[in-house]
Amino acid sequence: MKNVKIILLMICFFTTSTSAFAGFLKLIPEVHILEVKDGFVIKGKVSNFGDETAQDVRLELIESGLIVKNFGSLPAGRGKQVFTKATREQLGIQAEGSYYIPVLVFYRDLTGRAYSASHLIATSTKKKKSEISEIRSPVSLSIQQENSQKAEFDMVKTTSIVVNLHNTSNEAQEVEIVPITSREIAITSSNKKEGVILDPQSKQELTLNIENLSGLTGSKYQIFVMIRGTHSGKHYSEYTSFLVHLITEEEQNYLPLVILAIALLFAVYGFTRYRKKAH
Repeated sequence: MKNVKIILLMICFFTTSTSAFAGFLKLIPEVHILEVKDGFVIKGKVSNFGDETAQDVRLELIESGLIVKNFGSLPAGRGKQVFTKATREQLGIQAEGSYYIPVLVFYRDLTGRAYSASHLIATSTKKKKSEISEIRSPVSLSIQQENSQKAEFDMVKTTSIVVNLHNTSNEAQEVEIVPITSREIAITSSNKKEGVILDPQSKQELTLNIENLSGLTGSKYQIFVMIRGTHSGKHYSEYTSFLVHLITEEEQNYLPLVILAIALLFAVYGFTRYRKKAH
């Protein structure tokens, strides 16, 4: 068991050497977008689930650039309300149907460093509500990944992610591909915001090139890949998401060593149990 203890100490050293942070900020919008007689209402609140005060907090619509509300400072453990109106044009709503509206929470820490986090808010038009509630996207999408059930990828500076598109209907579908992310992360693709035509019952791969612009090492950034289109005269949208974990080159280099150490730990443990049973 002495060898097991040594390996455990090695693993603890590797996995904790870069994980100490003095404080953190985590701002989450709990917001709804509802259609009313003369447009739409954006209501709810933005809450700070971190352990320090956030500065210069604001909620924005990503695609139109509309600042929904400036909150100023937001103390840890507190939330502030938002209630404002928006037009169809500001929300990007045209045809009747269901939508995901991309929003961004922008804020700064006490040192003035800027952060942002993207989110998608579901909404729909009120006309023919019973029909709209039954709208399902005929195109599905998923993140291509190896040896993992959790869509999370380590990245030092750049990486590439493959998205699988699948048209499950018996008709050709034209969809718009819209990657949504924080301002600290850049996404480029030959299909970004362009129409992709999928033949009936066909599949297609889309490669997203991701780059860290100003993200903080150790942080995780959520990235959404949204598709939207029209089917039978009604608008539909669907999305998938994954996390990008920003790591250092040193972490990337010693990760294989950690995996090897864990494998060695199980080998030693298994051998020790085998010897005990043999005696």
